[in-house]
Amino acid sequence: MEGHHPYSPKDLNLPGFVPNFLSASEILGVFGFATVIVFSVSWILPGLFSKTTKLERLLICWFTITGLIHMVVEGYFAFSPDFYEDKNGFFLAEIWKEYSRGDSRYASFDSAIVAVEGVTAVIEGPACLLAAYAIATRKSYRYVLQLAVSLGQFYGLVIYYITAILEGDHFSVSPLHYYAYYIGANSPWGIIPFLIIIRCWRKICESEGRNFIPNIYSATTILGILAAASTAVFCLTWILSVHLTLEFYVVFKPDFYKDKTGSFFAELCTSLAHINSFNSFRKEYSKGDSRYLSFDSTIIALEAISIFIFGPANLLAATVIFEMVKTEWRRTLIAYVIRTDVPGMNRGEIDVKVDNTSRTIVVSGTRRKPFEKVVLATLVDEKRYGYFWRRFNIPDRVANFDKVEIFIWDGVLFISVFTS
Repeated sequence: MEGHHPYSPKDLNLPGFVPNFLSASEILGVFGFATVIVFSVSWILPGLFSKTTKLERLLICWFTITGLIHMVVEGYFAFSPDFYEDKNGFFLAEIWKEYSRGDSRYASFDSAIVAVEGVTAVIEGPACLLAAYAIATRKSYRYVLQLAVSLGQFYGLVIYYITAILEGDHFSVSPLHYYAYYIGANSPWGIIPFLIIIRCWRKICESEGRNFIPNIYSATTILGILAAASTAVFCLTWILSVHLTLEFYVVFKPDFYKDKTGSFFAELCTSLAHINSFNSFRKEYSKGDSRYLSFDSTIIALEAISIFIFGPANLLAATVIFEMVKTEWRRTLIAYVIRTDVPGMNRGEIDVKVDNTSRTIVVSGTRRKPFEKVVLATLVDEKRYGYFWRRFNIPDRVANFDKVEIFIWDGVLFISVFTS
């Protein structure tokens, strides 16, 4: 009967609801058949036109299928909030009517779900297809793109589950729909992207060691881009402090607005709730973004991930982002010898500071890209340019910081701290 829905909770308001025209078996059958067709085409074509391994062809199939699902299926949901009112038996509407039995947040057009699915459809979908193309044509950026796309998929799944748990996890009509749709249908986006992330990370690190892929796609650069999108240590450290202090306080102290002791973090959080407020009739603690005061599930999910993932990642990015020079550090019978690759640089372009008090040596400088008028186009550039900074701590009291020898020979900076 039109207007009455089968979803949980029963008091969910869905005016104009129209029941499915197709049964669950018919919907799953058509969806499965379409998946098999796409898989077959994605498996055969790369084998005909490129030299790809079986694993690479499987990855092409995965990214092609998921890309089409993101763009077509999830894209329809993101831009069709009234799909449950469909009276024509449109197949995509039938899919979401059926899937809502496992998670009714889709039928109610929950804001967190819409945000995740919208970003997935607009960004992740095209990126998946581009990743499939990159693998098939063996582009140099294929591992970077796979890593970025898989991180996005995994991140979206984490947000999806955390928000459901925080809201009570009561959106399925039965255990069958819960485990078949809510758990089973989404589990591939947790397992496969995780394995792809590990594989791509290893490949990137290996290529960095062999100097095979241009260093602009090095592991440390990727980490800096994905974690902070910043090349300034100050900014990274500031973001880290926010992730590990303020956001930690918001997540684990939901009643911060009740604080009567004048806690710095409570005062700061309350102040943040006042920013960008345009409604003077709201209560004092509801100004600005009141979702922090109401312990909104989406906000808590995002802040929790920031604490446990992006906070530490920013710290790691801040420690490695300036390591742009390859260094070898050895101890001989008479000295500690530090050898750093600085091709094309002279002694005046490198700053070496020796601190006897902290027993440290700091090497820094800027390697500038030469300007060449006769070059028409740069086809491959695996050299690193820009600012670099390295710090070496020699706690051994045998080292004599008053006897330090520094010179450059054949593009290598030699720093010798003698032990006698």
